[in-house]
Amino acid sequence: MWPDVNKRARLAGTAILCLAVIQACAVPEEQASTPAEQAAQQARLDRLDAFKVSGGLGFWDDTQNFTAKVVWQEDGDTRDVLVTAPLGIGRMRLVEEAGEARIERGSREPVTGRDGGLLLAGVLGLDAAVPIDAISQWIRGLPGENSSLVVRDEGGRIESLRWRDDSGRRWRASLLRYATVDGLELPALLTATSQGGTIRLALSDWDLDPLGAGESATSAQAESAVEETGNSRLSIPGR
Repeated sequence: MWPDVNKRARLAGTAILCLAVIQACAVPEEQASTPAEQAAQQARLDRLDAFKVSGGLGFWDDTQNFTAKVVWQEDGDTRDVLVTAPLGIGRMRLVEEAGEARIERGSREPVTGRDGGLLLAGVLGLDAAVPIDAISQWIRGLPGENSSLVVRDEGGRIESLRWRDDSGRRWRASLLRYATVDGLELPALLTATSQGGTIRLALSDWDLDPLGAGESATSAQAESAVEETGNSRLSIPGR
């Protein structure tokens, strides 16, 4: 009888030891940031007016879909968005500065106007303007103007919102994943959906000081970032 008792004692001791090891190795739950930390984060986001980010762009509706690589750069009121896609779209660059917008496509004559979103819609064959100004806010984790029903997580980060453009078209933006860049929480994956289709952006390679060390923003620098990744067909992120 005594050997059985000793065996049970050893087994119980082993179980307790294993439980202690499991508890010690368990990943602690992420703590929600304090109101002060959230306020500091918001202040940094509000001041973020110069940045560069690259990633994948996808669009689809009931009749079409396309994917592309994108390099998005801003400096104050100047915006430079380079889109590189296979097949018919090719390489396209949208530049907005001094209240004017133009789209450059290789050797073709640039398309100019005052609304970059409308220019993009015309070039891509979409039935509604691309919400460029709103997306510029969303990729920084900001709701932007004309937003409503803003839902935030415990850390103060936006999870979803509703937005209406000047024509009355409603959009729903969902910020699905974030990444920490230089201590700042920035969206890594977002979607924007309206009755005209869905736009999805998978963002990476953030640079929060694109003009540092005396570097100037040029289209050649933006294009080189795309050249490094090639021009193969992309899958629609998350689809």
